[in-house]
Amino acid sequence: MYPKSVCTCEIHEACAVHVTGCANGCSGKSLDTLATFLGCYVKGNPTMEDNCGPQHLEPCIAASGINKSEMLSCIKTKSTYAPVVTNAYEKSQKIQTYPYSTVNGKEQPQGQSAASLKKALCSAGAKQAC
Repeated sequence: MYPKSVCTCEIHEACAVHVTGCANGCSGKSLDTLATFLGCYVKGNPTMEDNCGPQHLEPCIAASGINKSEMLSCIKTKSTYAPVVTNAYEKSQKIQTYPYSTVNGKEQPQGQSAASLKKALCSAGAKQAC
């Protein structure tokens, strides 16, 4: 069983996906905001799932420009984040974003830039990232 921090991280990441409107794909500013948040959130964390960093929430909200009040509301509302977690789990076979990003089986660098992530996603066939 994973520590509580892992569940907290999953919720934070799901809420970032929800608040940016990226649950079913996104591009442009929404994708940039989400990629900036996720890159910030995992930067410097080991690639083992039990070592996420929920303490990065506040600074990464600020760095990415995600709507703070919407994020905090989502985090408190299971009925908002639970479908996003389920959807991510179902799609995680091709593109994985936690505890580290893989695209077509290739591990992506921790804390990579939004531009680098978009390039990898585009190369993998995620047309909305192109």
